Amino acid sequence: MTQQTPPAPSQPAWAQDLTDYLKEVETFGKETPRSQRFTLLLQTLPFVPKEFVSDYNRSMEEGLSNVENNVVVRGEADALFGSVIVEFEKKLPAKADGSNAKLVEAKGQLCQYAARFGNRG
Repeated sequence: MTQQTPPAPSQPAWAQDLTDYLKEVETFGKETPRSQRFTLLLQTLPFVPKEFVSDYNRSMEEGLSNVENNVVVRGEADALFGSVIVEFEKKLPAKADGSNAKLVEAKGQLCQYAARFGNRG
């Protein structure tokens, strides 16, 4: 666990929870712990209703499918909450030249999920 520093007087208490979350997930190498830690963050935020967290947890790994060129294409968003698609990635490292193939891939994946979501019955 990372050592917590007290929040600055002008910050709300939850701001430190968010700062700690961002520092901690940076050390995770896999998507699953990032997703689980996000759920823990939601539980600590005073402005997030408990029902929202329960609904969010139920939405984890919801399947999305679409027919493309007469083929059913399936995928699973990490979480689908209402019309919000949540996808966690391990890392999105940029190369020295600023390019980021993993980010381009992740954006493409989200676009596919969005298309499948839009075509749900």
